[in-house]
Amino acid sequence: MERYIGLDVHAASTTLAVVSHTGKRLKDFPVETNGRALIEAIRIIPGRKHLVLEEGTQSAWLQDTLSPYVTELVVAGVTQSRGQKTDTSDAYKLAEKLRVGSLDKRIFKAPRQFTMLRELARTHAMISRDLVRVQARIKSIYRSRGVATPGRSVYCQRGRERWLQQLPAPARTSAARLYEHYDFLRELKEQAQASLVCESREHRIAHILQTAPGLGPIRVARLLPIVVTPYRFRTKRQFWSYCGLGIVMRSRSPTTISIATVLPRQPVPIEDHGSFLTADRRDDGDLPLRFWFLLGYGAVDLHDGHQFFGSKTSVGQNVVGHIGRRIAEDCLDGWSNHTALCLYPALSHDHGCSPSDEFGSLERVACNSSIVRIAAI
Repeated sequence: MERYIGLDVHAASTTLAVVSHTGKRLKDFPVETNGRALIEAIRIIPGRKHLVLEEGTQSAWLQDTLSPYVTELVVAGVTQSRGQKTDTSDAYKLAEKLRVGSLDKRIFKAPRQFTMLRELARTHAMISRDLVRVQARIKSIYRSRGVATPGRSVYCQRGRERWLQQLPAPARTSAARLYEHYDFLRELKEQAQASLVCESREHRIAHILQTAPGLGPIRVARLLPIVVTPYRFRTKRQFWSYCGLGIVMRSRSPTTISIATVLPRQPVPIEDHGSFLTADRRDDGDLPLRFWFLLGYGAVDLHDGHQFFGSKTSVGQNVVGHIGRRIAEDCLDGWSNHTALCLYPALSHDHGCSPSDEFGSLERVACNSSIVRIAAI
């Protein structure tokens, strides 16, 4: 006896809707959004229970809480719906979609893996965004008074008094308070960064992923709780699309339409323009994951890349895209097989190269030794 249960979750209450294996609506009722109340509501439903709920703030907690009491638990992506909406109708729609297998997107959840690292990474991301916001506010004060602030010297404590003297007294007070806020957040970020890196070192896979170009200890620490496991992806192309490195195929129309008649035109083959998917997998609003892999392209000779990919592309952006995909593919293989990525010797710390971990920087990685040849990738 199969039972399909849809949950429409809100902060105070949750609506449960139960559908039979034939599609008959059996019952629906509201429950307080409480772990004990939800477990009791699930227990009174007989048969093999298949539960579905939408992705949201509480989805990870609900999956961790209710998984032992159901046969299957699915977290579905939020979809747009037209017409009137009620909690009961939304819950029934979710249950029916799960029954017929028409869910648009299923969200991968693993709340019990990398739990501490995930929380530390989330904290580090929030503090980093707050620090960038304060930096923008400091520069906006100078810009509103006609003072140019190129570079990052305006944030340094050494010449701070000289910068403050260029502002009138009212604006100087506001800037001083923002500087105090900036100093506090910077110290807090260093502490969060140290805790994040220390926790990531407890996982052996972090040391393997750090051998990839463009992936330092901070990026690896934030990448682990996002991807969680490489076995989620059946092929490398799925991982490319997940990271925003998927290939977009475009072609021109084979006919020309005019007012008089439709004139045939020479068919044009489909070409890969090296574009990226518009939907980027981001880490709490920071850089898309594709940039983490593209940062490693600076260690590759672009001229050799043109020669190696001569039959495929003649555009520098395409070369960068191909290199980013190959780096992502090697990371996925190294993660699956637990083998170090030894294909990039010039990027090792022994050769004097340490990839930057500043998320706002897209500068090319500089190496002091030989250049990694694209043919070796």
